[in-house]
Amino acid sequence: MSDRKTTSAPPAPPGPQQRAPRKCDSIATLPDDPGARLGLGMIVRAPHMPEWGLGQIQSITGMRVTVDFEHAGKRVMFLDKAPLEPVEED
Repeated sequence: MSDRKTTSAPPAPPGPQQRAPRKCDSIATLPDDPGARLGLGMIVRAPHMPEWGLGQIQSITGMRVTVDFEHAGKRVMFLDKAPLEPVEED
């Protein structure tokens, strides 16, 4: 055995800069209807995918909305490509 002291390796140099996380919005405006707004926790449906069932909005970042659907789980939707319709509560 050797009496040499072990030293730890020097810290690795910093990696490429990472983007700062985007701030989540609490409201999104629908591109086809500027008067219509979607908010966190709202119940919506995706008319182009009715088999997904109803979904609840989990997060909003600009035009990107994360929705947790009954039959499809969490999906990230881009409102300019896949609009959502708010569900009227009775």
